[in-house]
This record gives sequence, C-alpha cells and structure tokens, in this order.
Amino acid sequence: MNGFVRVGLLLACFGLAMPLPAKPAKTPESYQARAEQLVAQTLEKIPAYTLLAQQQKDFIPAWQELLRQQLIVGAGRREREHSESIALGLALHSSNGYLSAADDDSVNRYFQQQRRLLADAQQDPRLCRLLLNTPSARMDQAGAPPWLMDKKYRAYRPGLQQALTGLIDNAQGKWPRTLPAEQNSLFIRRVVSQMVDSYGPDSLKRYELVSNENASPEIRCLGLHQLYETIDTLPLELRAQVVRGYFGQD
Repeated sequence: MNGFVRVGLLLACFGLAMPLPAKPAKTPESYQARAEQLVAQTLEKIPAYTLLAQQQKDFIPAWQELLRQQLIVGAGRREREHSESIALGLALHSSNGYLSAADDDSVNRYFQQQRRLLADAQQDPRLCRLLLNTPSARMDQAGAPPWLMDKKYRAYRPGLQQALTGLIDNAQGKWPRTLPAEQNSLFIRRVVSQMVDSYGPDSLKRYELVSNENASPEIRCLGLHQLYETIDTLPLELRAQVVRGYFGQD
C-alpha cells in the first residue's frame, strides 16, 4: 500500500475527509465559450443553419445569447437539446425569405407543418402568441427554457426541423419563383373570396387583422388558421405559389 493511500485510510478512520479537487469556477467568459462551442456543434450537425446564418446576420448572436442564458440558469445534461431548440425557434421566424426560391414540394412540406401548428394553436393561446412572435411571448420566454423544450411542444421538433432545413437547402442557388404583383394579388383575392365563402364574412375582418400587431393574438391566429385551411384546398402547384406570394416576402 503506498503512502498516499495509507494516509487517506487513516484520515477516513478518524472521520477526516480528504479535500476534493475544486471544480472550475463558472465565469461569464466560460458560459460564453460553452455557448459558442454548442452552437458550433449544432451547426456541424445541421448545416442548413450555417446557410441561414450567412444570410441572417443576427441569427447566431441571438442564438448564442439565449443559449448562454440557459447555461447560467442550468441547462443540465440537455445542453445540446437546448441549443437545437433555440436555433429552430429562431429559424422559424427567419424562414419566409426562402419560400420564393424553393420548389413546390419543399414549400408545401413547410406549409403543412405551419398549418398543423396553427390548427393546434386554436386551443392553445400560448402557442398562438409564440407563433406570432408577440412581445408578450418573448417576455414569457425570458430566462425560461425554449418553448420547443416544453414537453407539450417537443413532438413538433422533428417535423419542423426537417421541413425547415429542407426548405433552406432547397432554396439555395435558385432564382425566385415570383409572379408579377398583379397576378399574385389576383390569386390571393380569389383565396380570400373562397375563405369568406367557407367561414363567413367575419373571416375577412380577421384576415385584415393578421398583420396588425396591436390586434388580439387569438383573432390573428384564427384568421391565419382559416387562411391556411383555405390555401390547403388548392392544387399543389397553385398552393405553393400562393404561399410564396403571400408569405414569401422579406
């Protein structure tokens, strides 16, 4: 038995504990460095976010800051899951710029994921506020885990991430599939007319409030839901074109 072990046993016999090595102190710099490391790992795993970051200059700084806050409050062993959830939540609000160049199938897959969320949001005011990215939703999230970490919403992640990253990847290096403004307006007017036929004249009032950030989130979500359900009745090619024309503007 070597001397160090013998001393340890003697100390233990007399109720004395040997000091454990001190854990590295957590500092603002260490939290920032870990956040940057986790973001780099996620970018390696999901390359589409690198493309998004090249075109959305505030994407990575916002991602790193939100992740740094989560590390401070204690992300535990789920740090990478936090990183991916934060990135996905931010990317959802930066995705419309890719609709104009992506092909019909990619646009439709993304549209269907959004449609599913809006349908569920009719019974979930918090989800409604999150999808609209309202100030109240952003305040609710301050210091709290990202919403896509919530057990209630976790099941959305795989489908959303697959559709979103597919949209971003598919749009690269392609010319926008835009139509003249007059033709886009004609298609959208027809969809709105069809929506009114299906949901009544009040649906037009809700539609007009969709872009009004001062309007009730619940009314705006209902207006979007009814619009999405109407768009979904269109043939694929026309559906994708209407989605591009209505949502694919920066």
